[in-house]
Amino acid sequence: MEEVNRVSNIIDEYEEKIARATLLYQYKTSRYQDFLETLKNLESNVLKLFSSLSIFVTVFVIIIRYNTGVLLHVAPSPAQAAALTAAGVAFVTLCSAWSYVFRAVASANRAEFPLEEVDDDFHNEDRERTLSLLINWYSAVIKDVEVQYNAKSLLVGKAFNDMIFTGCGFIVFAVFIYFINIA
Repeated sequence: MEEVNRVSNIIDEYEEKIARATLLYQYKTSRYQDFLETLKNLESNVLKLFSSLSIFVTVFVIIIRYNTGVLLHVAPSPAQAAALTAAGVAFVTLCSAWSYVFRAVASANRAEFPLEEVDDDFHNEDRERTLSLLINWYSAVIKDVEVQYNAKSLLVGKAFNDMIFTGCGFIVFAVFIYFINIA
């Protein structure tokens, strides 16, 4: 009877380990899906920002193109020189912001699920070992996705800082163009 109780306790302990591993596996998969969704949302917003900046670059170039006659003279006035300087600063910072956003849009390599390893382990190993391998894989991939998210967020933050200077330079440029055209 004592032997039966000991075997029963071992089975109960094993089932408890599997239940805990299953809970941890479910938590890791849920966390992985949450991180992926957050990264996809960031990438979607970055693409919208990239589109907006591309449109702004086009508009800015068109404005400069149709005001070259007003701006480019052999001996520019102080207002024309200030407008050209503001346009130059705005364009350089706009290109910098566009570059940061473009780098954030560039796709990063995502970890792929190791199907062959899992398939072999699933058939050859016990459930606890298989769940442990899956948990370890999800942990590593979660860290990878988190690193990608942080890198993209950093690039977007730098782009927003450059966009502030772009906006200021563009406003100064527009004000000087307005005063030059009035005079």
